[in-house]
Amino acid sequence: MLTLFLTASFVFLGYLTYGLTGFGASIVALPLIVQFVPLKIAVVLMLAMDLVAGFLFGLKNRKEIQFREARPLIIWMMLGMTLGVTLLVKAPEPLLLVVLGLFAVLQSFRGLRTLSAQFIPIADHWRMFYGTIGGVFSSLFGTGGPLYIIYIARRLASEASQRATVAFLIFVATLGRLVLFVIAGLVFDPKLGPYLMVCLPICLLGVYTGSQLRRRLQLKHLRQLVWLIVGLAGISLLVRNLPKLPALWGL
Repeated sequence: MLTLFLTASFVFLGYLTYGLTGFGASIVALPLIVQFVPLKIAVVLMLAMDLVAGFLFGLKNRKEIQFREARPLIIWMMLGMTLGVTLLVKAPEPLLLVVLGLFAVLQSFRGLRTLSAQFIPIADHWRMFYGTIGGVFSSLFGTGGPLYIIYIARRLASEASQRATVAFLIFVATLGRLVLFVIAGLVFDPKLGPYLMVCLPICLLGVYTGSQLRRRLQLKHLRQLVWLIVGLAGISLLVRNLPKLPALWGL
């Protein structure tokens, strides 16, 4: 019961962040959830939440989606996602949790920095890097969103177009993950049932609350607190799982 309560609390925090920023649910929630729940269950749980949130909230501003930027990136995303689901099925969990921990710490550092508001364009060929790596992290942890926003923010000057295009990319990645997870047999674990029943309404509440707060509050300090929590969760994953790595290679 405690594990279920904590998982629901972390889901709320993740989708509160999604409501505030348009992305980031998994990178906030997953490093916390996997402290208590096996990685494969946590990843499929977040996939279900992403499907619901993306369908109901992620595509509201369809007119702002810049398909000329999204379509070429999707090709590389799918390549990366295929590689990512292979790693999720075959790689040892401690190694994947170390990767997640490092990613969480790096994203926390990036989120806590004061970034320049100046728009500096990026060349087309970078879509191969950000699309492929983002696809890998989308399949492994559902955390490709930060990588997509890094690329799209350097391609589109309009914040509204950035949010809408990244939301579309995340929704496409979520559908791709669903297909790959079904093929890999990851979505049929009976342990998922109670988590889904409790966390789905919590997910919706989190997105709604975040959307309301974004309209009413100065969010700088709240966002910094969220990224600080992400960094601490990442450090915890590293501390717990780095000592397990030598045993994986018989050292």
